[in-house]
Amino acid sequence: MEPRFRLKTHGDQEIELNVAYPIPADNGESICEWDWYVFTPPQLQIIEPRYTVARFFNNLQQYVRYAPYSLSLEAMVDGACDLSPLARIRTYLAPGKLTKDIDTKSVIYELRVMVNACHEHLGRSRDLIKTQVDADHAITAIAQPLEKLLDDITRFRIAVRELHPLFFEPRVAPLLREGFAWADETISLKTEKELFRLHAILAPREDASALCGRLLSMLEEERAHRMSHQYPSIVLPGRPDLAEQFIYRESMLKKWAQTAMYMTTEETRIIPRIVHAVAGFAAAAAMAFAVGATILTQQVYGQFTLPWAILVVIAYIFKDRLKEMIRQWMIAYVPKLVADDIRHLVDPLSGARVGSIKSRVRFTTPEELPEDIVRKRKLSHNPFHSILPQEDVIHFHKKLTLDCPRLMQCHKRLENVEEIVRLHLGSWFTKMDKPHNRISFIQDGSAGVITGTRVYHINVVLKLERLHPEPACVLEAYRVVLCRDGILRVEP
Repeated sequence: MEPRFRLKTHGDQEIELNVAYPIPADNGESICEWDWYVFTPPQLQIIEPRYTVARFFNNLQQYVRYAPYSLSLEAMVDGACDLSPLARIRTYLAPGKLTKDIDTKSVIYELRVMVNACHEHLGRSRDLIKTQVDADHAITAIAQPLEKLLDDITRFRIAVRELHPLFFEPRVAPLLREGFAWADETISLKTEKELFRLHAILAPREDASALCGRLLSMLEEERAHRMSHQYPSIVLPGRPDLAEQFIYRESMLKKWAQTAMYMTTEETRIIPRIVHAVAGFAAAAAMAFAVGATILTQQVYGQFTLPWAILVVIAYIFKDRLKEMIRQWMIAYVPKLVADDIRHLVDPLSGARVGSIKSRVRFTTPEELPEDIVRKRKLSHNPFHSILPQEDVIHFHKKLTLDCPRLMQCHKRLENVEEIVRLHLGSWFTKMDKPHNRISFIQDGSAGVITGTRVYHINVVLKLERLHPEPACVLEAYRVVLCRDGILRVEP
């Protein structure tokens, strides 16, 4: 499987990059690099010193997570499937195990895996059915996969609820009972949401009334289930307080489930050490220059003479400038060594380090870019690009290394690791003109006025390379269209 990525909007002021790193078939080490070239219009002035490396990282949010496991509902209810979180939970809570023998952390983890796998399967199934409805397939062709999905949902919900007695045995810790209740409520909410979406997809079709009736019946069952267990995620007409509580509760449950997929990061101390070493070397070199100049001056003019004093002062002035020049030169020309950000990836289940990320940002111009990037940007297609003000370029480079053997010790179901990078563009809008402009036109002998939006184009070129185990490269270009009111769209 090849690495892949996708650029999209996240709200009206952020762009989001999703990168998928496949786990090698032999579970060996995986090393990938990607480069993000952001071409900005010169009038926005996204250049140093107005926009610095530190500011770029302040506007950046980065997450690394495990891709949701592609387990079907049918596989999860299969007692013989050793990858099923349901089967694993039964093993952890097998009769005869004492309280001290129950692995609380692993049970909570499997409960959250179960929620995420359910959500992933329901979402993909709904997309497939929507594709059939949009293509105007016959209702018989739509009913077959939908009926199977609804049957699978019913069997899965029964299997989950059959775990209830296991969690309410005296030997089971209260935290596990609470974890099961949260998982059960979250699955109910996610099932309900997808059933509502399926109903909205099918409702316009007159020949889908029977299917819509079954969907409504299952929705009633989910609501009744949450009410019988006194879960707080219930809404009623005329009760805005319950609606507020519902939204907050749903968000909290979603975060609880998804945290099982996110790796934590540890900031390395390599960068401060390298910075101190560079600064020390620069100071030593500058001091050596000053001492050498002093000794030479003393030999030529003699100590405590006027020429000696003047040249010593000049030497020490050059010493300070020389130290700063050496430091800047080393940081600028040794980017492979001095990254702007280096972090270790930590598996939340085992607590072990399973990888690392190195990042750096540089401000550059189109003339300094590699030829394949310039070709992808298609700068040569404009015959006057050489005389127009050139774009400013932000080059964001990242290298990710995964220790897959260590990673797979606790995650044998894992297929992909995903990275989510969000860049907030709030400060980029300050130099933009007013978004709405009046345009005069004439048609059929009459003059009129229409309103148009003044937009700006931020062109993005993304290059993703897998260096190990099997070299692969993906190169894509996108265009972000935005105005002073926010991001309008992302075009491929």
